[in-house]
Amino acid sequence: LTALVPRDSPEAAFLEAQQEHFSIYHMFAVTKGHFEYPRYQRMLHDYHATFTRVPYILKDDDGGLTDSWLATFRDWLLGLQKSFDHDWQNGCIVEQKWYSNATDDGIMAYKLLVQTGHVDHP
Repeated sequence: LTALVPRDSPEAAFLEAQQEHFSIYHMFAVTKGHFEYPRYQRMLHDYHATFTRVPYILKDDDGGLTDSWLATFRDWLLGLQKSFDHDWQNGCIVEQKWYSNATDDGIMAYKLLVQTGHVDHP
């Protein structure tokens, strides 16, 4: 950002103070190639958890890290599954369609479940 803001601006002064007093560097782990996320989810969770043992990494009050995107995505999918199961049990969603009393999350889950991967036959 320092390259984008005018040097004598309040924004530049803020960035300088931030760097001097609160120099925090964000770290990203990036997979390469054709990484098979479904196959290696456990490994990714374990890899993320190992950073709790690294000193100087900011941690939560309980010593843990903020959730990774994979954990957040899993929680979202579990919520969709719960909504779908509820809607299915109550007849709001049936095999071929959903009714107006189905929840938004239940409908999203239904749409994800019926995907075939084929554009011509979704």
